[in-house]
Amino acid sequence: MIDYDILKHYGTTEDRIKELFTAEPGSPDYEMRQKWEKMIESNLYEGIRRNLETYEIYASADLAWDGNIITGEVVPLVMYAQKRIGFKSLISKLKEAGCSDEDLKRVCEYDEEKKEFKDVKISKFIETSVNLVRSFVTRRHAAQASAILSRRPFFQYEPFSKSYVAQLRGDVLSQRVEMMADQYDYRHQASQMIRDFLLYPHVVEFPAESWHIERQIRKTNQDITTEGSFGMESYIVREGVPFVRPHPSRVAYDISSPLSSINTDTGCEWIAYWEAVRYGDVRNNTQYFNREAITFSRRMSELFRAYRTYFEIYYPCTMKFPEASQDVPGLNDRENNIGVYNADWDDSAVVLTEYRRKVVPKDWGLGDYPHPVWVRLVVAGEKTVIYGEIMPSSIPACYYGYNESDSRLANISFAHEVMPWQDQASNLLSQLLLSQKHSLLKVLALNLDKLSPEMVKEIRSILQGDNYYSAPIVLQYSLEDDKEIGRDQKVMDLIEAKQIDDVTLFFRSLVQIIALAERVLNFSPQEQGQPAPREISATEVLEIANTVNTMYNFISKGIDEGFAAKKRIIYESLVAKCEGKIYVPAARRYPKSIIEAAGFEVVDEDAEGLVE
Repeated sequence: MIDYDILKHYGTTEDRIKELFTAEPGSPDYEMRQKWEKMIESNLYEGIRRNLETYEIYASADLAWDGNIITGEVVPLVMYAQKRIGFKSLISKLKEAGCSDEDLKRVCEYDEEKKEFKDVKISKFIETSVNLVRSFVTRRHAAQASAILSRRPFFQYEPFSKSYVAQLRGDVLSQRVEMMADQYDYRHQASQMIRDFLLYPHVVEFPAESWHIERQIRKTNQDITTEGSFGMESYIVREGVPFVRPHPSRVAYDISSPLSSINTDTGCEWIAYWEAVRYGDVRNNTQYFNREAITFSRRMSELFRAYRTYFEIYYPCTMKFPEASQDVPGLNDRENNIGVYNADWDDSAVVLTEYRRKVVPKDWGLGDYPHPVWVRLVVAGEKTVIYGEIMPSSIPACYYGYNESDSRLANISFAHEVMPWQDQASNLLSQLLLSQKHSLLKVLALNLDKLSPEMVKEIRSILQGDNYYSAPIVLQYSLEDDKEIGRDQKVMDLIEAKQIDDVTLFFRSLVQIIALAERVLNFSPQEQGQPAPREISATEVLEIANTVNTMYNFISKGIDEGFAAKKRIIYESLVAKCEGKIYVPAARRYPKSIIEAAGFEVVDEDAEGLVE
């Protein structure tokens, strides 16, 4: 736990961080600034490169969760299928949705000779998907969230000691953090975290800043001098620790230790997450320094071009990174900087990284404090520090891992386990629909020797209309002519594809696939809210319940580890940074002597209030 008064005594402050990272060439701090920037650049480049090389692990889970996405192309195709628009209008709307000619060729038939589109490919209307990922993840998500979100208080702080004083302090702390949970919406964040916890191999939550305080001004009854006048005072509306949950494909860390070590501060020396933002948003933020000195380099620009697909998936907007066109002389950088952002590039993208590093301040030019602390640095580009502060907690973030092996850099998630079964079920259902389409094929053979041209024309017009299945087709011909003797007497013959005799085979296969998936993924019909397929004994019911509870308890272990780290961050931040007075009801549950021994004061025994 950090004491900011002691840090100030040793000169380890935010002002010192700013002084170091704005040092100019020739100043005493410039060499240390270069040392910092070299380390930051090396960490971030390797971390971002590793993120981009492995993003498919997370992108596949996102795409599987979304299933059949309603995109700009789907709506016009459905409208065309429903005969609400014609083919020319369809092509026009698809182009408006951003489809190129190559995209249209995948959707529509194309006449190479006339260089025009003819009709929609029938396969586009029989593609379907069974979204097992969303179904299974939702079931597990509901089971975990229902147990966690109903907690009151949300974080219960239990003391090691059983004394009344220790229990009172734990009670007061739990109530104070409960206020914070409501003010900063920890419950909703927890629900979102659990869903991501099942979609991805792991989730990491970061404190967005060391401490957040929101103030307002209110009236008081003091200092009233004339009628209608009133006094004013500033007061704290809320204060606490806001958390952010970056996408796991943008979380980089010190791979010399398992990522899980951040929960106990026993391994990783640094961890970070990055986003692509508008440079104008950075340049106009007055809390940042070095805003006009943000550089971009050739190797980072080339890295983003090499993984353009990542940005097309997660940043589908018009922001683009500056192009690495030529070297800019005079910039002293071993990695060959090619430019400095300026106001003309306000709409260009810049990488903004939240970088957390564990350092001993006296060894890194941040004052004379002799023990390790976690420093939060906001880095623009690859190395330009634009803000910094000392974090109050002894851990940098909270890690939630689902059945991950610490010896692996990449693991699979629960959603990845479901994907093979989802693909197989989708293929089977698509094949069923395709077979049903084929069964609709019908060929009507007409005997031109028996029918006159007028009758053939009439039959064709009837079949092309909408009443061929309701109005009878009347044919008149005579058999009296001797020429008819010995000839084929059939006037017309209907030839049609035979539908599969046992359509239930497809559905039986689909049910078996889903049942096998449930067994492999440790689900049971009872867990899904379905009746057992046969009569089962009481002993079997008990065994099923024990198995389900064991699986739920195992899944919740990863969540509990992350929550324990989050409670630690909140507690240490609260003790180190809290400014306001907090009133909590506890007076009637503890004697006055215990309250005073715990360091609190009874304000109003009738109101059951305490001042923290």
